[in-house]
Amino acid sequence: MIEQLCNDIFEKEDRIFRERVDLTVIIAIKESNDALLVGADRMGLEDGQLKTTSGSKLFKHSKENIVWGCAGNTEIAKHEFSPWLQSLDIGNNWQTLKERIADKIAELNGKQRARMRTAGVEPDDNSVISCLLIGWIKEESQIIEFTNDGKIASYIESGFQAIGNKGIPWSVYRAMSQVSGPSNEEKFKIILNTTVNLARDCGNGYDIMRVTKNGIEDIK
Repeated sequence: MIEQLCNDIFEKEDRIFRERVDLTVIIAIKESNDALLVGADRMGLEDGQLKTTSGSKLFKHSKENIVWGCAGNTEIAKHEFSPWLQSLDIGNNWQTLKERIADKIAELNGKQRARMRTAGVEPDDNSVISCLLIGWIKEESQIIEFTNDGKIASYIESGFQAIGNKGIPWSVYRAMSQVSGPSNEEKFKIILNTTVNLARDCGNGYDIMRVTKNGIEDIK
């Protein structure tokens, strides 16, 4: 009933708004003091038009309890940035890691922008990548956004952030914040499912992972 209410609210929104939202949605939430959740849709595009199932847009570090997803250029996200981060020595503190990740994203995005301008094409947000990362280093958890223009922002205190498609998940999150009864996991699924159903170029279901300081698990 709650999920239907959210859908009814957004069906009344202007259609132009819904058709302008970005292809990808990556959403992270602080489930509790001991757990974080991150989710992503599974839709992809070929040649900018054909919708396909892209597989999971979430990536795990090979050793540490850290998970991330990227919005924008799928090729950079899957084949350049994520393999680099999966094998990176994370170190012992968030500050050093944040700077290294931001520098790598800036490097990859800078090369892509330069390449496109050489080809006579002006890059946009879908040409490059942004990243939403969650996880634990020792006893400290984080939700961090790395924008495609070099900014770094932590959302662990506010407990929620979305990249790619931001408007719908933030609106549903605010609505869910006023609702008592469902667990934070249930609310998160409603937020993600509502976004996937209403955003024009999201779809094909979604993936969710829970991250704690002791491990990572897939949520069905």
